[in-house]
Amino acid sequence: MLRNWRQQLENGDMAWFEACADQVYADIEASLKHEQRTHQRRALQVLVDLKDYFSNYQTDEKWEKLFYEALKVAHRIKAWEIGLSIWEIIESILLKRAQQPTEALDIIQGALQQGYYPGLVRATYKALIALIKDPAREWDMYSLEYAIQLASQLNKLTGVNPTNYAELNLAAAVRCTYLLQPQQANKFSSTAFGLLEQEGDYLTYGKAAITLAVAYRLEGDLEQSELLLNRAGQAFARTDAPHQYTLILHEQAVILFTSKNYEGALQFLAKAEEELQQTPDFKYKWWHQAGIYQTKAMTLIEMGDYEAAIPYLKKAASIWQEHDNLIELANIFNSWGELEFRRGNRDQAKAHWRQAKTILHTPQTPKQHELLSLIEENLARI
Repeated sequence: MLRNWRQQLENGDMAWFEACADQVYADIEASLKHEQRTHQRRALQVLVDLKDYFSNYQTDEKWEKLFYEALKVAHRIKAWEIGLSIWEIIESILLKRAQQPTEALDIIQGALQQGYYPGLVRATYKALIALIKDPAREWDMYSLEYAIQLASQLNKLTGVNPTNYAELNLAAAVRCTYLLQPQQANKFSSTAFGLLEQEGDYLTYGKAAITLAVAYRLEGDLEQSELLLNRAGQAFARTDAPHQYTLILHEQAVILFTSKNYEGALQFLAKAEEELQQTPDFKYKWWHQAGIYQTKAMTLIEMGDYEAAIPYLKKAASIWQEHDNLIELANIFNSWGELEFRRGNRDQAKAHWRQAKTILHTPQTPKQHELLSLIEENLARI
């Protein structure tokens, strides 16, 4: 029966699949249960060939169960490459549609329960790291702990890959700093830092050092934070990733800002911007630029140089809005409101704070809730 679908598959006719989806499902399900491996392998291949159709088709629970069954069959008959292709369908369809991190992690857990082998473990590890890094997903501490437990399970299956495990812990640490959980960020970063120190992976080592430096800064240990920034610089000196120096210089400026050394902060921000301008384009150059503008605006506000701060607020707001970073955009309008309040423009301050509150109309993370509380406190000052 499966051979009869080959022509339709080659035609790429979505209407055909929507009309015959139930029959195709029944044929694949029956072939996966067939006693001959040739039938099973053919069913797996047809399922893989249907990947583009699934991208535009709202699969239901029976199809999701069929994907898992296909993974199990691929493992049983040692069709490793096809099994990885089945996993790619699960990743691109089911993981993408998962609304919450725990839902996505359950999908990974379910896939591993069908059988595992090194290639699949590596693929799921990469997916796990990508999930934590995905800026469109909102994570909480429970979900991050679940992800780390799942990574530990993967380690037990095929042994620890130090670089992967370090990268995953580093991604979790970054999330923790965003969630204002410095102790947890410190824990995850320390794990990554120790592993990478052993492996000699200097690029990821430097990133881990910066993340750990941020965690210490959030805890108020500025001296330790600066020491870690120095170690990050030493690590990056052994790589070909010059844009990382911009991050070190910017973070040093933030430490000086926190210490109320505003003149020193401006000096490091100028160095950071100069370094960034000399660096070839890379994926998140805009993020670095917006961060420098934002920190420079906040520094100038604290120094009372309000007119000089406004152009940097506008530049940062434009970048955050273009890239749909709502929390930082709300931060900008909150700072802008503070600027106008300090120079006596109460109506304009109120308008900016209301704009910030509108942007954060449905806060999800602790950081968003904290910012919203601060905005509401500011509005109460009017």
